[in-house]
Amino acid sequence: MTPNSCEELTTIVIIQPEVIDPWESEERSRIKSLVSHGGVCNNFRIVDDTDDAELIVLLESAHYPNKTLADVDYYDRYLGSEYYDHRKLVVINYEDSPTGILPGLYTSLSRSRFDNALHLSWPHMRIPNELVEKQEREKKHEDTFLFSFSGSCSHPMRRRLFDKYGARVGECRVREVDKWYNHDLCEKESYIDEIKRSLFVLCPRGYAPYSHRIIETMALGRVPVIIADDWVPFSVQESGYYVQIKEADIGRIDEVLRKHVASYEALQTCVKFVYGTYFAPEKRYATALNRLVSFSTMSQHHLNRAFLKKRLYNERKRDGLLFRQQIARKIKDRLLRVACNAALRRS
Repeated sequence: MTPNSCEELTTIVIIQPEVIDPWESEERSRIKSLVSHGGVCNNFRIVDDTDDAELIVLLESAHYPNKTLADVDYYDRYLGSEYYDHRKLVVINYEDSPTGILPGLYTSLSRSRFDNALHLSWPHMRIPNELVEKQEREKKHEDTFLFSFSGSCSHPMRRRLFDKYGARVGECRVREVDKWYNHDLCEKESYIDEIKRSLFVLCPRGYAPYSHRIIETMALGRVPVIIADDWVPFSVQESGYYVQIKEADIGRIDEVLRKHVASYEALQTCVKFVYGTYFAPEKRYATALNRLVSFSTMSQHHLNRAFLKKRLYNERKRDGLLFRQQIARKIKDRLLRVACNAALRRS
């Protein structure tokens, strides 16, 4: 038995999909390395052969397309044509707009789709700015800003944020940056310095409710301010590691945050505890996999073909994507246009 393993070990195999980003190409080997050296007491053992695994962990690419009924065959390759009691499948999903078809760990699953019996909320395993996790976390920095935010305009709500606070100077810094992940070294260092000088760091939703800025802010020991009504808090016991402001209250950010200044030390302490306990680089993967193993053991859902088809059907129905729904919409639109034209002729 290895030093970082517990008594009862579940055998798991980690599988990557065919469609992957370049950074994802080494993710499986990276996970195995970090898990073996993370110093976490694991309830699992990673194996290489699917046939030897009790649990299959599917790493879904951030760019894997929205699921359709045809994707039942995709999952069947890992489950087999029938469900076996000794084998279950869960996912680690980074998509911006996932449907949450399968049980597992999701970064950006919206609150309206989130089911505590099926899903765990977790930050992205990688931080885009590689300099963030190389910082000296205990080093003191001058608190220059009450709050700050630098980012792209990837959602209408962010435009409201820039319009409201972009021209302000003094207690806040809000800047629109016309870049995505192609920042140079100087820009990455400036971004880190800005966070370190801020009591609170705004994490407004973009294309997805989740923002990398949440975990980056926590890594740097500052308090994230979530402005995303659809965001689901991470699946940990603690809740005092962030402040949440409703999207409708974006014009009251300074007023809301001033009320939290008195309790800032407690917030910051919780941020550091949660990050250090669950999300530190050397623990992030092992902790997530341990949670997935425990989660899958408690799950009562059988991932057979019928289960998948029912989930996919219900989600497509919910989104109005069934063929009959699309036909009905076209007929309704057509009748509405006819009625409008008739009304115009009568007038």
